[in-house]
Amino acid sequence: EPVALEAAFKFFKREKITGILINGDFQDCESVGFWPSIGKRDFLNEVELTIDLLDFIRSEFPKVKIVYQAGNHEERLDRYYRQYAPMIADMPTAGLDIALGLEQRGVEYLERKQKIVAGKLTILHGHEMRISNTSVSPARSALLKAKSCIAIGHFHRPSFHASQTLEGKRIAAWSFGCLCNLSPDYNPYANDWEWGTAIIHHDKDG
Repeated sequence: EPVALEAAFKFFKREKITGILINGDFQDCESVGFWPSIGKRDFLNEVELTIDLLDFIRSEFPKVKIVYQAGNHEERLDRYYRQYAPMIADMPTAGLDIALGLEQRGVEYLERKQKIVAGKLTILHGHEMRISNTSVSPARSALLKAKSCIAIGHFHRPSFHASQTLEGKRIAAWSFGCLCNLSPDYNPYANDWEWGTAIIHHDKDG
């Protein structure tokens, strides 16, 4: 969503960020998804739009490191190959990172379902933990499963939950909002989605 993206970029510049983590679902991959498509399926157009946005981000932040973590929507492409063209699913050219030219754009692509660790904080896209979409607080659900400090996206809803172990160690969890259309055709009403992004301040003690 242009308004949300522009606000996020202004925020990043004001905070003088040193890196960008794209934490999954950057490309929808609706055209190769399981769910019926509302309009014409056009995967190439999706790729072109994603490349355009990546190039815009790079032009706005020419010197920062960019890391791209695959979410469940990016996994749709691999699932599509496995179902309809399994013999070429493992070809290097089948990967979304190749289609998007991420290496040429200086973007590091992480394989599916990797843990990202920033000091004492673990970052996941969120679908890896099998948390219900109806969870009142995604952050609380994530903390109960992780039992350590964690941050997730996936649910399009910001939330926060903190706790303390028996030994007195403080742990906390966050879920992030999204930067997409808040009323997509497949889920237009009362979905509780909110725009949002996050900045991690990495202290010396982790």
